[in-house]
Amino acid sequence: MTMTKKITGLLSVLLLYCISGISGMAQPKIDEQSFEDLVDYVNCKYTQAYIETVRNIPKEKVNIKKYDDSIKPKLANNTISNPIKFEYLSRLLKANGWSDTEKNLFAKINERKNQFDKLLECDQQIDLLLKLDGPFDEKLKSVTSELRQELIKQFCASGNVQVAGPPKQNRDSGSAVKSGQKNDFGNSKLLLLLIVIIIVLAAGNIAVSLVLWQRIKTSSTANYRNIKDILKQNLTSIEGIKSILQRLDQKLTSVEGKIQPSGEKLQQSGQQTEQCQPPSNDKPIIAHEPIEDVPANSNVKYIKLKAGVYLSQESDSKNDDCRFRLFDINGNIAKFEFCGDEQEAIVNKNAFFDKVCEDINYTGYAKHIENLAPGEVQRQSDGRWQVVKKATIRFI
Repeated sequence: MTMTKKITGLLSVLLLYCISGISGMAQPKIDEQSFEDLVDYVNCKYTQAYIETVRNIPKEKVNIKKYDDSIKPKLANNTISNPIKFEYLSRLLKANGWSDTEKNLFAKINERKNQFDKLLECDQQIDLLLKLDGPFDEKLKSVTSELRQELIKQFCASGNVQVAGPPKQNRDSGSAVKSGQKNDFGNSKLLLLLIVIIIVLAAGNIAVSLVLWQRIKTSSTANYRNIKDILKQNLTSIEGIKSILQRLDQKLTSVEGKIQPSGEKLQQSGQQTEQCQPPSNDKPIIAHEPIEDVPANSNVKYIKLKAGVYLSQESDSKNDDCRFRLFDINGNIAKFEFCGDEQEAIVNKNAFFDKVCEDINYTGYAKHIENLAPGEVQRQSDGRWQVVKKATIRFI
């Protein structure tokens, strides 16, 4: 075996070792958008669990009835991939006698969205959003443990974090310093490995050059053929190094890809156009303005009820119960479009739009609904409006 082959083999072994070190050292993280969605998901879980703990208290009997009728069915649709948004559930809680719970628990947990720290490791991020204060900590301890196991299993690599046990509470400034030291140490290790790779490549080139120089100095005309063969072998070695570097790049890309939970959903959201800004917390979330300007003297009605292809319960003024708006009313013919609560419509898409609207780009991560084209309705003898042409909407 020639000296060049020995050097090439040594370089390959060292590079593969560095690749393995980088792969083993990488820690998964949760991005900011996923963290905010997880806060909504966890918030719904905690709120539901807390209300169940007071179910048998006599003074809560009336509110429990409202909860069972209006809130609990909505919470059944809460999932990690499609959580119920804070603004929508906040209004439901306030409207059904649970204002104190909304203020002392639900709104407090939502503040976690402002505490996102991209430097924290995956399990530390989960501990942050599961942290509870005061009496809720002990009362919801079992729920916290179950949620932590669920989130750790889905978002954190099993080899890098502990799955069991409740999250650590009451982190003081000393803990924060240790966390920062841990992250700095991990970054230092990565930098050190990259430096080692550069040194190894440089050393390999120097060694190969020295071998060639020694051969040239001691060679005669008869040995030029051997020098040519050595040069060919060196070029082959360089191609091998390029192949290893490509594998390193693929490995790093794979590691970075692990930080995205629920891969299919997040890949879809990554292909969407820019997201709309979230609405304010104190106003209903209403659909975008109509695509056509309505003349000031046109007759406008608002619809509260949809049953199949029929719209009914007209109103001259708009309120939170309205779902559709009629305009350009001409005798028994009119145009219509969506004008209701966007978040409620996104959660209950079929109940709102089945048989009356064509939808585009629906996804569980949608935040708004845009009217693209109005539909047409015709008044029937019983006063109801029948949809004769579907409206077109787009989820964004």
